[in-house]
Amino acid sequence: MTKTKKQDKEQNINDLWEKYIKPAYEEYEKECKDSVPNYFVPDIENCDKKDVKYIILVESPHTDEVNSAENTEDRYPLAGNSGKSVAKFLFDLDDSIGNLIKNNATSIPNTAIVNVCNVPLQLVKKSNDTDKNTKETINNVYNELEDDLKYVRDNCKVIEGLKENLETRLAEYKESNATIIVCGEFAQTYFDGIKKDFSNFKALYVPHPSRNQWQFVYDHKDDVSILKWLFEDKAQTIQTNKE
Repeated sequence: MTKTKKQDKEQNINDLWEKYIKPAYEEYEKECKDSVPNYFVPDIENCDKKDVKYIILVESPHTDEVNSAENTEDRYPLAGNSGKSVAKFLFDLDDSIGNLIKNNATSIPNTAIVNVCNVPLQLVKKSNDTDKNTKETINNVYNELEDDLKYVRDNCKVIEGLKENLETRLAEYKESNATIIVCGEFAQTYFDGIKKDFSNFKALYVPHPSRNQWQFVYDHKDDVSILKWLFEDKAQTIQTNKE
């Protein structure tokens, strides 16, 4: 029987985990950080996992995150404009929230940043790429998987392996009883798929912070207001110290 286009698409989506995402996680776990996971960006926190008060859950790294450090273990999420938008909105600081947390800035409360997927789900350009090989980035599989990666991003298609992986990583923070700040529809889709196992987390659903959306939000106004209120005391302390 000939496969339908839908069946082909579903098979390709399932293959994404095996061909691209899973190998990157496996290599990172084996600490082969300069081989397969050339585009891997680890989760970060600025305290012991059990002491985390806030978890910022975002989609996946992009160019700024991949280029935040040459060595994989030194990279951090929310390194670019989205990260700067978060720091500006919460603390009126002109740095990325990723950099502040990575460098244990004392001004930032106990916070973690977790990506649903620790490798890019779109084309990125590493700082040492040349024009000739830019289209062969992401371990030379992007051309093969480009359409399916875009489908996953645009349609929030859940990959079971990725969902299980996220669940495993979030479980490391389970003792913290943190507030999890779920950023964007993609992150919401994956968290909603596992949230029954994290009933101790207090969840806020907000837009992705790209393009200053936290400043110009309507549909999620209540949760964004709560988010601002949660960090208000710390923000006031930071401004007092700046003065």
